[in-house]
Amino acid sequence: MSIYSISQVSKITEIPALTLRAWENRYQAVTPNRSTSGYREYTKSDIKKLRYLKALTTQGHSISKVANKSIKELEALIKEYEGHSYIINEKALNTLKESEIEKIVEGLLLALKEYRLEIITHELKKIKLNLRPKDLVFKVLSPLLQRVGQMVYDERLSISHEHALSSIIKFHIGQYIYSEYESSSGQRQKIALTTMEGELHEFGILLASLLCLEYDHEIIYLGPNLPPLALLETVKALDISTIIIGTHYSAKKSYSNNLTEYIRTITYNISKSQKLILGGPGRYNKDQFKNTKNLLPMESFIELDKYLAQL
Repeated sequence: MSIYSISQVSKITEIPALTLRAWENRYQAVTPNRSTSGYREYTKSDIKKLRYLKALTTQGHSISKVANKSIKELEALIKEYEGHSYIINEKALNTLKESEIEKIVEGLLLALKEYRLEIITHELKKIKLNLRPKDLVFKVLSPLLQRVGQMVYDERLSISHEHALSSIIKFHIGQYIYSEYESSSGQRQKIALTTMEGELHEFGILLASLLCLEYDHEIIYLGPNLPPLALLETVKALDISTIIIGTHYSAKKSYSNNLTEYIRTITYNISKSQKLILGGPGRYNKDQFKNTKNLLPMESFIELDKYLAQL
């Protein structure tokens, strides 16, 4: 009998690993066996049922209503609804084309211009069901935020538009993070995400948290504006292996000095096996860290994605 890990099942079904764990813990949708090391072991039958559940939840069915149905019952339910025009075909669930994604981003921008925030929330719910965390970052959220930032700069949108969108996106990403905390197994590498004290820009670490979830790493989301000693205390208490600190571009010398001192404090007080990932375009005195092997500067999400995939 073939056995599959949670990461393999996630790739096969296109269901995020954190959703798989939530469906198991909350609704007992499937009950995989455990290896001697405590890792989940899924069967082909589990995968078949999960595919049906994904199809039905995308159609609008509540997972709580269908999770405990048998495979035959799920098959019958899908056949019952497959003739309706508003039902998404199972084969098309995970085949959103680039042009369709561009339309989604344009639609979100149009809704934002008109302050139709309920439409944005509704669309993001659908997108979360159909895209993996990695695709959500690269195909939707990152280009959307870049477009909004440029439109605010060009005065085609106002700061209030940007803040409204920010609140909605933080809410939806927060749901991912909350689900992760509920289903944490304690057996994966722990990654802490934060920004330095005085740094209030947190979208970088929010999107980075989604990339961590893509590769089934356990995240400890600490939010922005964290003093260095508080971060070090958390790292020690929770045995965290990797720290991700988000930054933004600033021409101010005070920002560069503060970031340099923050990096020095953290790297000096963590072990050689622990890593500090410095994400974003924040300026600091690089000459001071030429021989600091546990500091990994990464200015793009692409770099971070490659690193997390191999971690």
